[in-house]
Amino acid sequence: MQNRSSKNQRNTLRKLLWKNLTRSLRRNLAMDKFIKTVEVLDESTCKAIINVFEESLNKERIENMYTPQFTQVNLNRESKYKKFVQVLSYKFVEVMKRYKSEMPEYAEWFPERVFFEEFRVKKYEPGSSDQFELHVDVEDHASAKRYLAFLCYLNDDFFGGETDFPYNKLTVRPKTGTVLVFPPTWQYPHRGIPVKKGSAKYILSTYLHYY
Repeated sequence: MQNRSSKNQRNTLRKLLWKNLTRSLRRNLAMDKFIKTVEVLDESTCKAIINVFEESLNKERIENMYTPQFTQVNLNRESKYKKFVQVLSYKFVEVMKRYKSEMPEYAEWFPERVFFEEFRVKKYEPGSSDQFELHVDVEDHASAKRYLAFLCYLNDDFFGGETDFPYNKLTVRPKTGTVLVFPPTWQYPHRGIPVKKGSAKYILSTYLHYY
């Protein structure tokens, strides 16, 4: 009788250990834990960036037959915004440090030397064909230097415009001043849902590169 009781206890312990192990594995394998949002810019800074976009004479229309479709301004290509870009770089480095601190088990593999891709402000008009269909941000040798994507929402006074990660079952609603950070690789296909109505959607995007 005692042997049977001991055996039952061992079986119960094994089941409990296995349950905890599989729960831990599921948690560690969950890809969406690498998709994070961080509040980085105040509302006045976001409005200032939007004004820079609207006042720029160097807007570039990105318009493929299907997608992506939007209008953008490259801040790095205008010398008068040099100081602005420096401030943004500092802010986004702080975001990277926070991102890294939230996953200490991976911290040792983060590159020590990095630099930013050009900062681009993008505008998506409501009720239009503007959108960015499902894609990844590293798709060839040239883009393979990207290791972390930053997408900062400059406003949120519109309907639609979410960033959707369909295979990760995650949809991110824009919030003014919040930056969405995620790996730009093939494991993270994402899309920008069209803006239905309200204001145009403005975002600031860049990437950290391997040095």
